[in-house]
Amino acid sequence: MLNLVLLPGWGISADCLQPLAQALQQRLPKAQLQILPLPRFTQPNLAHALTELQEQLPSTPWLIGWSLGGMLALQLTQQLPVAGVITIASNACFTQRPNWPWAMAQEDFAAFQHGCQAQLASTLKRFSLLCSQGADNPRQLAKQLLPFKQTAESASHGLSLLQQLDNRQLLAQLAVPQLHILAQQDALVPLACSSALQQLASQAHIATFNGSHALVMEQPAALATRIAHFIQEAADAK
Repeated sequence: MLNLVLLPGWGISADCLQPLAQALQQRLPKAQLQILPLPRFTQPNLAHALTELQEQLPSTPWLIGWSLGGMLALQLTQQLPVAGVITIASNACFTQRPNWPWAMAQEDFAAFQHGCQAQLASTLKRFSLLCSQGADNPRQLAKQLLPFKQTAESASHGLSLLQQLDNRQLLAQLAVPQLHILAQQDALVPLACSSALQQLASQAHIATFNGSHALVMEQPAALATRIAHFIQEAADAK
Protein backbone atom coordinates (compact mmCIF):
# COMPACT_ATOMS: atom_id res chain seq x y z
CA MET A 1 0.00 0.00 0.00
CA LEU A 2 1.33 3.41 -1.00
CA ASN A 3 0.48 5.90 1.77
CA LEU A 4 1.16 9.58 1.16
CA VAL A 5 0.87 12.11 3.99
CA LEU A 6 1.05 15.86 3.34
CA LEU A 7 2.03 18.23 6.15
CA PRO A 8 1.45 22.02 5.85
CA GLY A 9 3.59 24.91 7.02
CA TRP A 10 3.24 27.32 9.91
CA GLY A 11 0.44 29.87 9.82
CA ILE A 12 -1.23 28.59 6.65
CA SER A 13 -4.34 26.40 6.48
CA ALA A 14 -3.82 22.78 5.49
CA ASP A 15 -6.51 23.38 2.83
CA CYS A 16 -3.84 25.12 0.77
CA LEU A 17 -2.33 21.68 0.08
CA GLN A 18 -5.49 20.49 -1.68
CA PRO A 19 -4.27 21.44 -5.21
CA LEU A 20 -1.07 19.44 -4.70
CA ALA A 21 -2.99 16.53 -3.17
CA GLN A 22 -5.36 16.38 -6.14
CA ALA A 23 -2.50 16.53 -8.63
CA LEU A 24 -0.68 13.73 -6.78
CA GLN A 25 -3.82 11.58 -6.73
CA GLN A 26 -4.07 11.90 -10.52
CA ARG A 27 -0.48 10.76 -11.00
CA LEU A 28 -0.58 8.04 -8.32
CA PRO A 29 -4.21 6.85 -8.44
CA LYS A 30 -3.61 3.80 -6.26
CA ALA A 31 -2.14 5.83 -3.41
CA GLN A 32 -3.94 6.47 -0.14
CA LEU A 33 -3.48 10.18 0.39
CA GLN A 34 -3.98 12.21 3.58
CA ILE A 35 -3.49 15.88 4.42
CA LEU A 36 -2.57 16.03 8.10
CA PRO A 37 -3.00 19.45 9.79
CA LEU A 38 -0.24 20.47 12.13
CA PRO A 39 -0.91 20.40 15.88
CA ARG A 40 -2.38 23.52 17.49
CA PHE A 41 0.80 23.82 19.55
CA THR A 42 -0.64 24.14 23.04
CA GLN A 43 2.97 24.21 24.24
CA PRO A 44 6.35 24.78 22.58
CA ASN A 45 7.27 21.12 23.02
CA LEU A 46 8.61 19.20 20.03
CA ALA A 47 8.06 15.74 21.53
CA HIS A 48 4.41 16.55 22.25
CA ALA A 49 3.84 17.79 18.68
CA LEU A 50 5.53 14.74 17.14
CA THR A 51 3.49 12.34 19.29
CA GLU A 52 0.25 14.01 18.21
CA LEU A 53 1.23 13.68 14.55
CA GLN A 54 2.56 10.13 14.89
CA GLU A 55 -0.74 8.90 16.31
CA GLN A 56 -2.49 9.92 13.09
CA LEU A 57 -0.02 8.44 10.60
CA PRO A 58 -0.68 5.31 8.52
CA SER A 59 1.77 2.44 8.20
CA THR A 60 5.15 3.24 6.56
CA PRO A 61 4.09 6.48 4.88
CA TRP A 62 5.79 8.76 2.43
CA LEU A 63 5.97 12.06 4.29
CA ILE A 64 5.62 15.17 2.10
CA GLY A 65 6.04 18.38 4.09
CA TRP A 66 5.92 22.04 3.17
CA SER A 67 8.11 24.48 5.15
CA LEU A 68 7.65 23.66 8.88
CA GLY A 69 5.77 20.53 7.78
CA GLY A 70 8.90 19.35 5.99
CA MET A 71 11.07 19.96 9.05
CA LEU A 72 8.62 18.01 11.23
CA ALA A 73 8.48 15.23 8.61
CA LEU A 74 12.22 14.75 9.02
CA GLN A 75 11.83 14.58 12.79
CA LEU A 76 9.08 11.96 12.41
CA THR A 77 11.55 9.60 10.69
CA GLN A 78 13.02 9.05 14.15
CA GLN A 79 9.64 8.05 15.58
CA LEU A 80 8.43 5.41 13.12
CA PRO A 81 9.35 3.60 9.87
CA VAL A 82 8.75 5.70 6.76
CA ALA A 83 9.10 4.90 3.06
CA GLY A 84 10.72 8.24 2.29
CA VAL A 85 10.66 11.99 2.92
CA ILE A 86 10.01 14.85 0.54
CA THR A 87 10.33 18.44 1.71
CA ILE A 88 9.15 21.55 -0.13
CA ALA A 89 10.62 24.97 0.74
CA SER A 90 12.15 23.61 3.96
CA ASN A 91 15.54 24.42 5.43
CA ALA A 92 17.79 22.38 7.70
CA CYS A 93 17.48 25.30 10.17
CA PHE A 94 14.88 28.02 9.66
CA THR A 95 16.95 30.62 11.56
CA GLN A 96 20.66 31.29 11.29
CA ARG A 97 23.10 29.34 13.43
CA PRO A 98 26.88 29.06 13.63
CA ASN A 99 28.03 27.38 10.40
CA TRP A 100 24.53 27.77 8.88
CA PRO A 101 24.09 31.35 7.60
CA TRP A 102 21.67 30.32 4.84
CA ALA A 103 18.54 31.06 6.88
CA MET A 104 16.51 33.88 8.43
CA ALA A 105 18.46 36.24 10.69
CA GLN A 106 17.66 35.75 14.38
CA GLU A 107 16.76 39.43 14.83
CA ASP A 108 14.29 39.29 11.94
CA PHE A 109 12.72 36.19 13.42
CA ALA A 110 12.47 37.81 16.86
CA ALA A 111 10.70 40.83 15.36
CA PHE A 112 8.29 38.55 13.54
CA GLN A 113 7.55 36.58 16.70
CA HIS A 114 6.88 39.81 18.61
CA GLY A 115 4.44 40.89 15.90
CA CYS A 116 2.72 37.52 16.13
CA GLN A 117 2.10 38.02 19.85
CA ALA A 118 1.04 41.67 19.51
CA GLN A 119 -1.00 41.69 16.29
CA LEU A 120 -1.62 38.17 15.03
CA ALA A 121 -4.00 38.98 12.16
CA SER A 122 -1.77 41.61 10.57
CA THR A 123 1.32 39.45 11.13
CA LEU A 124 -0.29 36.47 9.36
CA LYS A 125 -1.21 38.79 6.48
CA ARG A 126 2.39 39.97 6.26
CA PHE A 127 3.52 36.35 6.41
CA SER A 128 1.31 35.43 3.44
CA LEU A 129 2.90 38.28 1.48
CA LEU A 130 6.36 36.94 2.34
CA CYS A 131 5.29 33.46 1.27
CA SER A 132 4.13 34.77 -2.12
CA GLN A 133 7.07 37.14 -2.69
CA GLY A 134 8.78 36.13 -5.93
CA ALA A 135 5.62 34.74 -7.56
CA ASP A 136 4.37 36.05 -10.91
CA ASN A 137 1.35 37.63 -9.17
CA PRO A 138 2.29 37.78 -5.49
CA ARG A 139 -0.71 39.74 -4.18
CA GLN A 140 -3.21 37.43 -5.83
CA LEU A 141 -1.34 34.39 -4.53
CA ALA A 142 -1.18 35.88 -1.01
CA LYS A 143 -4.97 36.19 -0.97
CA GLN A 144 -5.24 32.45 -1.69
CA LEU A 145 -3.04 31.54 1.27
CA LEU A 146 -5.73 31.07 3.87
CA PRO A 147 -4.44 31.62 7.42
CA PHE A 148 -4.61 28.80 9.92
CA LYS A 149 -7.13 29.77 12.59
CA GLN A 150 -5.25 29.83 15.88
CA THR A 151 -4.61 31.90 18.98
CA ALA A 152 -1.62 34.18 19.35
CA GLU A 153 -0.26 31.79 21.99
CA SER A 154 -0.53 28.77 19.70
CA ALA A 155 1.05 30.67 16.81
CA SER A 156 3.90 31.77 19.07
CA HIS A 157 4.50 28.20 20.29
CA GLY A 158 4.64 27.02 16.66
CA LEU A 159 7.21 29.69 15.87
CA SER A 160 9.25 28.63 18.88
CA LEU A 161 9.40 25.10 17.50
CA LEU A 162 10.37 26.44 14.09
CA GLN A 163 13.24 28.29 15.71
CA GLN A 164 14.33 25.28 17.80
CA LEU A 165 14.49 22.77 14.97
CA ASP A 166 17.94 21.88 13.71
CA ASN A 167 17.83 18.95 11.28
CA ARG A 168 21.44 19.03 10.10
CA GLN A 169 22.62 15.89 11.86
CA LEU A 170 19.41 14.07 10.98
CA LEU A 171 19.73 14.95 7.28
CA ALA A 172 23.28 13.65 7.20
CA GLN A 173 22.28 10.30 8.75
CA LEU A 174 18.90 9.67 7.13
CA ALA A 175 18.88 6.34 5.30
CA VAL A 176 15.48 6.49 3.55
CA PRO A 177 14.97 8.14 0.13
CA GLN A 178 14.83 11.93 0.47
CA LEU A 179 13.98 14.67 -2.00
CA HIS A 180 14.28 18.34 -1.09
CA ILE A 181 12.54 20.84 -3.37
CA LEU A 182 13.51 24.50 -3.13
CA ALA A 183 12.07 27.62 -4.75
CA GLN A 184 14.41 29.97 -6.56
CA GLN A 185 12.67 33.18 -5.43
CA ASP A 186 11.88 32.02 -1.88
CA ALA A 187 11.91 34.97 0.55
CA LEU A 188 11.96 32.73 3.65
CA VAL A 189 14.29 29.85 2.72
CA PRO A 190 17.32 31.17 0.78
CA LEU A 191 18.13 29.21 -2.36
CA ALA A 192 21.77 29.47 -1.28
CA CYS A 193 21.11 26.68 1.23
CA SER A 194 20.75 24.16 -1.63
CA SER A 195 24.46 23.43 -2.08
CA ALA A 196 24.92 23.25 1.69
CA LEU A 197 22.04 20.80 1.94
CA GLN A 198 23.61 18.66 -0.77
CA GLN A 199 26.95 18.60 1.05
CA LEU A 200 25.18 17.78 4.29
CA ALA A 201 23.09 14.96 2.81
CA SER A 202 25.11 13.65 -0.13
CA GLN A 203 22.61 10.82 -0.66
CA ALA A 204 19.66 13.22 -0.99
CA HIS A 205 18.12 14.50 -4.21
CA ILE A 206 17.82 18.30 -4.48
CA ALA A 207 15.49 19.96 -6.99
CA THR A 208 14.81 23.65 -7.61
CA PHE A 209 11.70 25.23 -9.12
CA ASN A 210 11.12 28.76 -10.32
CA GLY A 211 8.75 30.31 -7.80
CA SER A 212 8.08 31.57 -4.28
CA HIS A 213 7.90 29.95 -0.86
CA ALA A 214 4.25 29.19 -1.70
CA LEU A 215 5.35 26.79 -4.43
CA VAL A 216 2.67 24.29 -3.41
CA MET A 217 0.02 26.78 -4.56
CA GLU A 218 1.93 28.13 -7.57
CA GLN A 219 2.94 24.92 -9.30
CA PRO A 220 1.00 21.96 -7.87
CA ALA A 221 0.97 20.04 -11.18
CA ALA A 222 4.71 20.36 -11.80
CA LEU A 223 5.48 19.51 -8.17
CA ALA A 224 3.22 16.47 -8.29
CA THR A 225 4.94 15.22 -11.45
CA ARG A 226 8.39 15.53 -9.86
CA ILE A 227 7.27 13.94 -6.59
CA ALA A 228 5.47 11.04 -8.28
CA HIS A 229 8.52 10.37 -10.46
CA PHE A 230 10.77 10.29 -7.38
CA ILE A 231 8.44 7.91 -5.53
CA GLN A 232 8.24 5.59 -8.52
CA GLU A 233 12.01 5.64 -8.94
CA ALA A 234 12.45 4.72 -5.26
CA ALA A 235 9.99 1.84 -5.64
CA ASP A 236 11.79 0.55 -8.76
CA ALA A 237 15.13 0.68 -6.95
CA LYS A 238 14.00 -1.74 -4.23
